[in-house]
Amino acid sequence: MDVETLWDGKKAYLPQKLSALYLKELTTIEMLDHAKNYMRQENEEGPVGGQGIKETHIHFAERFSNSCIRLQYVLIDPNEKFGNVPENFFSTFSTGKIALLDAPCGTGAGALSLLYTLKELRVHKKLPQLPLEIEILACDFSESARSMYSKLLDEAIPELATVDINVVYTIRAWDAFSMPSTTLLMRDFVKLDCEEFFVLVSAFSGIDKKNYQKLDNSLTHIQMSLSPEQYTVVHVEPSTRNARSLFSRLKNIFMLIFTSASSHEQYRCEERFLWLDPVNGRDAKSTVSVSINSRNKA
Repeated sequence: MDVETLWDGKKAYLPQKLSALYLKELTTIEMLDHAKNYMRQENEEGPVGGQGIKETHIHFAERFSNSCIRLQYVLIDPNEKFGNVPENFFSTFSTGKIALLDAPCGTGAGALSLLYTLKELRVHKKLPQLPLEIEILACDFSESARSMYSKLLDEAIPELATVDINVVYTIRAWDAFSMPSTTLLMRDFVKLDCEEFFVLVSAFSGIDKKNYQKLDNSLTHIQMSLSPEQYTVVHVEPSTRNARSLFSRLKNIFMLIFTSASSHEQYRCEERFLWLDPVNGRDAKSTVSVSINSRNKA
């Protein structure tokens, strides 16, 4: 979707308001100089966020903008790499009441990228400005990441309301390797009053590959819990070897438990796309892979 403030024909740009929010928080946590001096790694794996404040701040400084731009690139899809994925997002987040599960939410890159991209497209009249109510259930194992997520979203909510995107949220602890934790999470998520459920999953490929099998039960339970409902599950990762391995597991899970009423698609953009780092003004390159599972009610 062509919007010059997000894509100039050669490179992608984060929405100005999202960039400003990011820079403000970097300044607050005294990580702005760290972010300016950070040189991105070629393999794009980068640091993995941890339980503590230090690990969260480093991950936020080094990876937040990259995670944001990755989802944004899928949404605007300037080179038409992602099939029906953008339309799936836009048809869901056009109007009505949507329940969004952000898991794991980290410091909010996925949700904030989605919300600010929707806002930018509404401002430029690429999407209709119809009333949209989004109830977010965000979850992560890191208390410090959850705290930063809450702070950033609190600041974003009034901005989003100016284009009739009305957001409320709950944030909670979640251990992705624990079935009891996942069971409680999904019990509460499916109780939300909405017209459609949407699950945004990201940043799993950064964990040690040997732990992927531990995720299988939780990822299976998430989709099984939604199987009677109208839902979409989107998984966004960098196009790395680990991500390809993880996506293969996701496909196998999906094919085992779902019927012909469901659909599964995967897309990879192996060629690096260009984007402007809002912190240091340097051009950067990223890749992205997307897995989408969806089901319409019969």
